[in-house]
Amino acid sequence: MISNIIRFDDALSAVVGVISNICGTASCTNGDIAFLRTATGSIVVVIRKSQVVPNRDLLNENLLKIGPYVETDGPTITLEETFDKTLENIETYSKYLLKISLEQKMFIYLLDRRIVGADWLTVPRVDSIAGDIPILVFASLKGGVGRSTALSIVAKTLSDEGLRVLAIDLDLEAPGLGSLLLEEENRPEYGSLDYFVEKGDSAFTEADFATLMEASSIVSGISPVYVVPAFGTKSLLNPENVIAKLSRAYLEDISSDGVGHTFLERTRTLVTGLLAVRTFDVVLIDARAGLHETLAAPLLGLGADIFFFGVNQRQTFEGYLPLMKHLADITRFMPNYLLKIRMVHGKANLTDKDDLKLYRDRAHKLFSESLYGRPELSAIEYQEGEPSWYGVDDEDGPHFPWVITESEGYRSFDPLSAMDQLDPTAYREAFGGFVDRVRDLVVQSLEKVEADDGAV
Repeated sequence: MISNIIRFDDALSAVVGVISNICGTASCTNGDIAFLRTATGSIVVVIRKSQVVPNRDLLNENLLKIGPYVETDGPTITLEETFDKTLENIETYSKYLLKISLEQKMFIYLLDRRIVGADWLTVPRVDSIAGDIPILVFASLKGGVGRSTALSIVAKTLSDEGLRVLAIDLDLEAPGLGSLLLEEENRPEYGSLDYFVEKGDSAFTEADFATLMEASSIVSGISPVYVVPAFGTKSLLNPENVIAKLSRAYLEDISSDGVGHTFLERTRTLVTGLLAVRTFDVVLIDARAGLHETLAAPLLGLGADIFFFGVNQRQTFEGYLPLMKHLADITRFMPNYLLKIRMVHGKANLTDKDDLKLYRDRAHKLFSESLYGRPELSAIEYQEGEPSWYGVDDEDGPHFPWVITESEGYRSFDPLSAMDQLDPTAYREAFGGFVDRVRDLVVQSLEKVEADDGAV
């Protein structure tokens, strides 16, 4: 027997349907009625203008019929009845694109409150929090796609060209940069995990940030590469404490004045604190794999250029679709954010043109269903009727992949044991095209800063 219970995905559209029938659709789209989704998922209808509701008792009665995702203690509330003054300001709410059906969509005003994952609601930064210093984020949904290997080779290349590099491991649960780029005897005392664990009176201060990083003798060239591993020597000597630390690392840091600081806000403080200790030209960040709430910090909070890695498998694009849909929602009317994204085709088969074409086509479809297909872009002339800024063959499009080819010599990356893996003559064939494009991106960013400074 099929259940008739309305569950999470359909609850909001069901509530809007009831209101549209009783109060009219316009009341939902113009902000006269807004919506609060609580931390447990229950929906409260916020009546911002009482005159648009002809019969509140009838409205409450019909809303309660929807089921468990309607707040049973009171499905509606007026501004006069609430002690939460934030509900009065329409700017508190996000314009949320609600899918009523496959054919019908509409904007409503939604305030989505969360116990965890609140960082995903942050309005993204476009400009780097490091000012003139470019920040590059290496992200993926799954491990094993060459993300950390690519970051290491990029760090080596930029260092060889005289740029001072800071590499930060934010993949706290599956760390890699420390073991890849630092000898065991050359690890810092603490790592990024320790920084996020210590809160309140034991929180890291500016004087403590130096204890989080060490220069790598493995990838440092003309200029040094400093590495912030996830685990410092304290964690390596006390591995029984690591899981206990992880359970506390993602909690907010409550300051003495009672203000909570989220993982995203603390990530910003980490980056700016490290940059205050030493001078760097570029920051590379190895982000956590998957759709974990901590991924929001590097994607939304730093003003970074973002590389999304993936291999040519259906699960890659099915996994990225929820993320890209969310980014499309929160970056609405922020087209410059789109231009900071680039797909990376990892482990590509260069001899199989169908492999390259299929990845490109899948990436274009992914973007066309999310970031390219946003309503505010409708005035742009679409190619061949596609909801897209860019055609599938447009190499300037963020969907168009930067390619890293499959290489037998890089199936296992361990430069501590095989230093030749960091020799340009060894990695050029697989990583050369990607590395050149990243280097050009960094150089152009730094040259633009110099030009701007010279014009002042």
